[in-house]
Amino acid sequence: MGFFDDIADGIFQKGVNRSTFIALNGAFGAFVLALFLLGVAASASHPALVPHVAVMVLLTLGLWASIAWFCTTIGFQDSRQQQPAPAARIVPMRTVDPSAVPHQPYVSTEIEPASPIAKKDQ
Repeated sequence: MGFFDDIADGIFQKGVNRSTFIALNGAFGAFVLALFLLGVAASASHPALVPHVAVMVLLTLGLWASIAWFCTTIGFQDSRQQQPAPAARIVPMRTVDPSAVPHQPYVSTEIEPASPIAKKDQ
């Protein structure tokens, strides 16, 4: 299996395979690099944007660290060990003959609302 096949197969399986973890780290690394370059470009033209970009970089690094921690906590699986999930068993519905069902008269189960004004003579 190739790198992208492992990622596609690992999406629906239990655990995280190495290919998915490498792709995740590559995506977050590219995002942090893009934010860093945005901060460099903003420092030259709009210095007031630098703190905002710095906060976005810190949030991204925190998210990256928490997702990496979660992936290592649930454990890595070898892509060959990940088994496909069993297919759901489809059970056909029973058909009911409408003439065999006795007719039930409509019975209201609603409760009448109480009167907002209490009668004084009761």
